[in-house]
Amino acid sequence: MSEESVKFISPRAIESVKSIPVKVGDTFTIAEYGCADGGTSMPLMYACVKELRSLYGNELEVHINYEDKLDNDFKSLFYFLQGKGKVMKTTK
Repeated sequence: MSEESVKFISPRAIESVKSIPVKVGDTFTIAEYGCADGGTSMPLMYACVKELRSLYGNELEVHINYEDKLDNDFKSLFYFLQGKGKVMKTTK
């Protein structure tokens, strides 16, 4: 997913998150397919979680599934998640 694609889709993704019926106590799952290293889409994932937190608080469990090819090296994704890699700036 390119930076341009993320900026284009972000408002629609946030609106989608807001439109899905959610029960606190359930798990809200977001899947990011073809994430490569995750650095480009990570701000969108953070924005989705932020929106869910504003709507449902911390009681809602949120699961984000990053998926890519079987032979993809997820090392850089783990660096991004730990704040050790450079991630694209905010989507808003």
